[in-house]
Amino acid sequence: MRCLDIPTDHRLRKILNCQPKLQQSSGERSDHLRILEKFGQGILRSAQASAVSVPELDFCLELARPETTGGIVVVLQHPDFSQIYSDGFAAEEARCRTLRAVKELVQFGSGGTRDTDCVSILDCMPFATDDYNGSEFHKEGQRIFLRALEAKRPDVVISCFRTETPERFLRLLQGSGIGRPPREPILSFPGKRYSFTRISVFHPGYVVNHVRTESCFRRLLALEFAKGFGIWHETWKEEAWMEKLRRQCREVAEQYSSMCLSNPSAWTIE
Repeated sequence: MRCLDIPTDHRLRKILNCQPKLQQSSGERSDHLRILEKFGQGILRSAQASAVSVPELDFCLELARPETTGGIVVVLQHPDFSQIYSDGFAAEEARCRTLRAVKELVQFGSGGTRDTDCVSILDCMPFATDDYNGSEFHKEGQRIFLRALEAKRPDVVISCFRTETPERFLRLLQGSGIGRPPREPILSFPGKRYSFTRISVFHPGYVVNHVRTESCFRRLLALEFAKGFGIWHETWKEEAWMEKLRRQCREVAEQYSSMCLSNPSAWTIE
């Protein structure tokens, strides 16, 4: 088995083989697409029209499908400024290294039973192209994301983002750091009875755009996506080797962090 251009751990094979061939979400209609569309349409009609285009809005909604509650949600940081929307969704999904990686991770983690059209992909700041800066636009984008996620009512959220935010729940939801387990793996929206499992990962763009030579990070992404689907299918079982891989990735990430502080250009690959 291969994922992200490297062989994956053979010990995942039996776990992936236990996954059912078909797993449906609850089938109830979700309002999360309507929430995102209303936000995007509001930007189009406002003085911030340059912040979003009609093709970008369509792209965002296509990523966020299916329009049903439940299932798995993958949360990314925010759209990158380099995204090209004018050629359509399929063309950009094939062109963008990050989206190709997410697609491959979904296919691998589901044991080949799922593709990205069955998983909702949301950005924690929809239609923003830069990191959080405290602007009202960024604050509102984060609030809209949380409203959309709440409407989706996921079973599992794979958190691939870290961001500054005044929103306490968003701080709980984001990734805990490379190889670090979530402090609260089971989360519930304030005042809501249902809960979901959070899988703490890191942004796939980190390995396909920056540290391309570290195979342990790719193996960890494959492991955590498999865990997300395994928890959804109720077939997941933690094993000792998994924590060993997470610990290895933590140590390597700390080395890269130190290297970046002393000489940022030494490891960053554009």
